[in-house]
Amino acid sequence: GRLGVEAGTVLRGVGLGPGDLASPDLLVAPGQELTAIRNLRAAVGDRPALAAEVGAAYRLTTFGILGYALLASPTLREVIALTLRFIDLSYIFSTIGVRVAGGRVVVRLDGAALPPDVRDVLVDRDLFAIHSVLGELVPGGLPFTSVAFGGGREFREELLHVAMAHV
Repeated sequence: GRLGVEAGTVLRGVGLGPGDLASPDLLVAPGQELTAIRNLRAAVGDRPALAAEVGAAYRLTTFGILGYALLASPTLREVIALTLRFIDLSYIFSTIGVRVAGGRVVVRLDGAALPPDVRDVLVDRDLFAIHSVLGELVPGGLPFTSVAFGGGREFREELLHVAMAHV
């Protein structure tokens, strides 16, 4: 696979086979996705940029009909409203909060309700997936002006560079 791991390894215990991934009608339950993420982490070992690499690979089309609706939204404000309204149609696990402060859009991703063993990976993946999709919606993209994590976790700037190299 793209990350150096065979699909069968990632799908072990998920209830899907590599051939299933080609189906445009495939629906993956959250529990299946969590199992796949755990398998991927185990297969790659210590790879700090893993979530950034995975998130940066997300595209509007990854989100199916929601992605097309976002593409048809004329403003960033409508993109945000639509995303929050139909978040269950996405692969985002984090709880999302959005506000405008001082002319900036502030997005808060909360992983408190996520399983501890995959919490950081999921929040990071969601962060980079949002960044990647916004890059398709806004000409020139929307650069991060800052990233802060709760719980004392530091954002590693090199993850952004690694992720963007995989776009």
